[in-house]
Amino acid sequence: MVAVANVRTLSVRRWCVIVAMVAGVLSTAMFVRRVEASPPASETTGQAIAVFTPPRTKAEALIDGMDGEAYAQIASDPLITHPADDFLGDRVSAAYRFSRPAFGWVDWVASLGGDRDRLATGVVVASLLSIAGLALLTARFAARTGRHPLAGAAVLGVVGVGITALDPGGCEPFGCAFTLLGLHWWLDGRRGRAVAALTVAALTRETLLLVPLAIALSTLVTQRTLRGMAPLAIPAVAYGAWSTVVRIRVGVWPAAYPNHLATPWHGLVPAMRFWGSLEWVAVVSSALLLTLAWLRLRDPVFRTIIVVHVLFAAVMSEEVWAAWTGFSRVWIPAAILGVVAAAPRWRAATDTQLEAGASTSSSGRTLSANSCRLSHAMAGSMPPTSGRNLR
Repeated sequence: MVAVANVRTLSVRRWCVIVAMVAGVLSTAMFVRRVEASPPASETTGQAIAVFTPPRTKAEALIDGMDGEAYAQIASDPLITHPADDFLGDRVSAAYRFSRPAFGWVDWVASLGGDRDRLATGVVVASLLSIAGLALLTARFAARTGRHPLAGAAVLGVVGVGITALDPGGCEPFGCAFTLLGLHWWLDGRRGRAVAALTVAALTRETLLLVPLAIALSTLVTQRTLRGMAPLAIPAVAYGAWSTVVRIRVGVWPAAYPNHLATPWHGLVPAMRFWGSLEWVAVVSSALLLTLAWLRLRDPVFRTIIVVHVLFAAVMSEEVWAAWTGFSRVWIPAAILGVVAAAPRWRAATDTQLEAGASTSSSGRTLSANSCRLSHAMAGSMPPTSGRNLR
């Protein structure tokens, strides 16, 4: 019989809601401050898409500043009807960007059809809600691993997540949320739901396929078999099928986009000469998170996720490694494991235990809900003397 230290302890569900609200408020505050500090939209240049060229508002200019512009363009043309015009004649970039359609479709829904007058607002709302959703799912995942759900609020500190609040439109919080959800469901044995979530993640960003790959590799190493792992191939198959659609619609394979991969470490070493303080902060903080996750979360699946992301980082190109805004987003799933590992150990009181919190033993210790129900049932079926002995 496990005693609950304090029946007033918030349940996992309530903690998750609180964490999501905190992350949502903080990310909104970050965005508002960013808008206030940004230059006028008329001074923004370098757009690579049609829909926000030129930007009319500061929000459009901020979306143009990062990959958000690509997903905004997908939202304005979700059926890929004029890809060359969408990306100002660059079919290679069009194929690469359209191969990551999921968050663009979300932007289309959030903007009620991709109309430019509503598009920037839709992109910002979708981005902030994605961050809140990632925080909520991180909190739930932390509770599952025996760590405090407040870990979810710390996802804004993960380099690569917070940038979506500053320059909205990035797909990473949305994709990583579904990745974490898929991992959670897979570990809980809900394989169908897990595969569906991981497929959404794969259609958001192809590097998120590293997580189902890590799950399969972990099973192979620990159990010496891949039996039952076939469903984990579905996200990759879905991504391949969609890439074929893109090839038909755009005329170019997404893989034609250059300069993303290199021979091991031949991208990192040359790129280091371009690094400033932010790149070093990103590398060191991420390394600390991955180390912490390795030491505290000893599940083979978690450790394999870390190894797979490190190995992938080794073959990233100089172009990716040159700026923290590029390389930091690749290993967000592994970094989130570090955020979870950094949280203190925690044991939740369930909603049932909270409702049964008034039931205590005569020694003042709080009984679990199941123990209380068992005691009442036994007392009702025994003679009075036996009932008194249960007090």
